[in-house]
Parts: sequence; C-alpha cells; structure tokens
Amino acid sequence: MIDLTALNARIAASGIKRTVIAREMNVSPPTLRRKLRGNTPMTDNDMETLGKVLNLNRNEMMRIFLFLL
Repeated sequence: MIDLTALNARIAASGIKRTVIAREMNVSPPTLRRKLRGNTPMTDNDMETLGKVLNLNRNEMMRIFLFLL
C-alpha cells in the first residue's frame, strides 16, 4: 500500500512540476494525476522512477511505497 499523502507532500516540497514528473515516468499528466490519487495502480517502474526523480533514499522509499510506520 502506498502512502499517497506522504508521496504528494514530498512532490509538493520538491518543487518539481508534475508535468516534469509525468514526462520522466513516460506517462501523461492525467495518468500521473490518477496514479497520485490512487485511482490507477502504480507499477514497480513508476515507484522506482518517482524515487529517482524525488531523490528518495531507501528508508523514504520503504516508508512511502510500502507504507511502513
């Protein structure tokens, strides 16, 4: 389960535009929006790309994408 609140907060704090993130993920902005709302599942590749774009370390990746407390 993905912690969408933490992920969206991290995106907002990064200052990186969602259009840039969508381009890096090779998806359209509407598709990214659906993924960030939880309407469309994220693939492993999506999570890996987000981790790289947002410069997440291993602990942050686990916290957000595995939703570990």
